[in-house]
Amino acid sequence: MRSTHDHHASTSPARPSVAELTVGAALACTMAWVSMSFKSMGLFARYGHGESLLDTTYLVSIIAVSLTLLAASAFDRRTEALLEHRATRFVLPLGVAASTLLMPLAGIPGIAGASCGYAAGALSGMFSGLFLFEFGMAFSLMTTRSI
Repeated sequence: MRSTHDHHASTSPARPSVAELTVGAALACTMAWVSMSFKSMGLFARYGHGESLLDTTYLVSIIAVSLTLLAASAFDRRTEALLEHRATRFVLPLGVAASTLLMPLAGIPGIAGASCGYAAGALSGMFSGLFLFEFGMAFSLMTTRSI
């Protein structure tokens, strides 16, 4: 990734670049997604045991994001190479969306529902963890004033 600013230019505030606006919008959407998925019962409200489904999915997601961040930092060069691929910018949000679509299926009785819940938590943790790394890389290339 390359910086979006000429760091030797004037110190007056510049208008944000398209890249900065895109990163900001993506971060805002991610923060809204977390609130919608894990801080409300919206996805699990139709189930009598919705709160336990939410808790389980969230716990699995927290474990998955922690493991993803540990693995990504242990293999930082491979993570950077992965995140620099153009396709990754589409795969990460699609992965988060897929995990969200799986979440309500956690309430299906039996092993199918449990599998959907665990898969939703694991996928949301993995994809959102990589999203966090993507944001970190993008923000590290911006000037402090632009953030």
